[in-house]
Amino acid sequence: MKADSKVEYKDENAKLISFSEFQTLLQKFRHVNIAKRKLMFENDQGQIVSGPATFIFSVSNKEKEIFLDKAKYAINAGDTFPPSTLKTLDEKTLDNRELTGRYTLVNFFFADCAPCIQELPLLNAFAEKIGISS
Repeated sequence: MKADSKVEYKDENAKLISFSEFQTLLQKFRHVNIAKRKLMFENDQGQIVSGPATFIFSVSNKEKEIFLDKAKYAINAGDTFPPSTLKTLDEKTLDNRELTGRYTLVNFFFADCAPCIQELPLLNAFAEKIGISS
């Protein structure tokens, strides 16, 4: 393994460490988790494009959990949303029972997802059209 400027190395507590420290920890830990972070930015034409990727290697004694779990609910358009609490963009907690009787758009997105970022102007325009400040 060689050190690389497009790679971050982290210890078991997700603290950034040097490549040599990471190599030393490899002898102690059973697993290496790998994540990829891709930077997104707006180009001169106003399009969201992907920038350079950084790979993050972290040591662990546990295998990384796979995020493709089976869905807990089968929800279709028009169904009542199951009871839950969600975190809003301003970091407040929202109990969805507070929304009873109101049409509600719930948008799940990932911050580094290019299509998710591209749809934000459409969602903001929709919010303005129906009179909700964004």
